[in-house]
Amino acid sequence: MESESSSLCRTKFSPAEDDILRSIVQKFGARKWNTIAQYLPGRTARQCRDRFRNYLSPDLKNGPWSREEDIMLIEKVKGPL
Repeated sequence: MESESSSLCRTKFSPAEDDILRSIVQKFGARKWNTIAQYLPGRTARQCRDRFRNYLSPDLKNGPWSREEDIMLIEKVKGPL
């Protein structure tokens, strides 16, 4: 008997899947992951959610760190003296 998880996609998201995911999230919002996953056959709600939150969300900052962020990191790493 084949398990349900064995039929799921375990490959990288394609650019086409990313486009579909962005479009569907724009339509339904970033909360209805079970509904969103229905538009991406072979992908689970969790895969869709993780892909969007970790790679596609417009809220992600992907540029270089600011000087203030660098200073904050250095201070946190140094810890209390």
